[in-house]
Amino acid sequence: MNVLQMYEPHSALFASPMGTLLTYGSKKRLFFTNASGLLTQQARQLLRAHPEVEYMVGLLPFNTNQPAQLLIPEQAHYTKGYSYAKNTTYAPTAIQHIQARPTAAVFEKQVEQALAALQQTPPLQKLVMARHLDLQLSQALDRTALLDALWQKNPKGYTYAIPLDNSTDPATFLGASPELLLRKQANRVYLNPLAGTALRDLADPEQDQRIAQQLQASAKDRHEHAIVIENILEALSPFCDHLTAAATPSLVSTATLWHLSTEIHGELKSPYADALTLALAVHPTPAVCGHPTLLARDLIESIESEHRGFFAGAVGWMNQAGDGEWAVAIRCAHYQNQQLRLSAGAGIVIGSDAQAERIETGNKLRTMLNALQIPDEQIQQGITQ
Repeated sequence: MNVLQMYEPHSALFASPMGTLLTYGSKKRLFFTNASGLLTQQARQLLRAHPEVEYMVGLLPFNTNQPAQLLIPEQAHYTKGYSYAKNTTYAPTAIQHIQARPTAAVFEKQVEQALAALQQTPPLQKLVMARHLDLQLSQALDRTALLDALWQKNPKGYTYAIPLDNSTDPATFLGASPELLLRKQANRVYLNPLAGTALRDLADPEQDQRIAQQLQASAKDRHEHAIVIENILEALSPFCDHLTAAATPSLVSTATLWHLSTEIHGELKSPYADALTLALAVHPTPAVCGHPTLLARDLIESIESEHRGFFAGAVGWMNQAGDGEWAVAIRCAHYQNQQLRLSAGAGIVIGSDAQAERIETGNKLRTMLNALQIPDEQIQQGITQ
């Protein structure tokens, strides 16, 4: 089924290997923070107030003291199983200007600040530093073309688009995350965190495999990954009777990157927590924030000069039964008024190299830049400036 043939700018889309949710219109849009721990309660009340609609779509910000967005659509259609994109060729997106925020030099200085904080603050084990590219478009964004390209290049990932308002050319948060935050079905919860990254060499299959093996053997990346897994297991244990994680990480690939991956399976205690409660319990993970979470978040916000918004947040849905699926909001873009902000982060631990981490953010930004069909020279200019 060509789901994107039915997509329109005011649609919400969340496509995963399990199925695709496509919605139309907006009955109710709620902006509410989790500063007082009441976001889940607000979400349940919102669903109960609209029993005729099975699904609620949501966006959680990086810092949940900022407003999340919960959307009750006019209509919602869920298709189980994998749904293919249109597989159509589109014209490249015309870009007038690209601006890195912060610049490469400033980002590397921020990484040095993060490394100093890690050395001076013993409880702190990891910080994730973010970098953004602001793109000025020549015309309104062709969302269908971008989503199609992302879906084709990342068929095993989580392709999403959430409209942020009801205007003619609505602001939209969209992307293709490789990382599932969690899936909750009845009394089962499944997570697949990623941490530890390397750029693939698609021109040389043998070198590509060497890169993968080097990543799997990397002490720095294994340490970074272990922090994420330990944190998630600790956060989920109060909700679960049984919780298991693979003893060692495996390798997963996207169109451009290798990642270290661990699958986590849990059996929930009765009464079962709903998907949003579980998502808030583990978000933000050390994969996008750091560890310990609150200390890392506060230090990140004191170092970074740009507000993250929904980048490194979570995107997904929950139904009336409390089941749902949430992905980590990465490999993303925030579109508004012919402007796109692309965002990427890099995990900083003791032993990290500032230049290497800056290069990693550039590699991650390529997911969106390639999908936009931006020429290589513009990509290089953007990620190195």
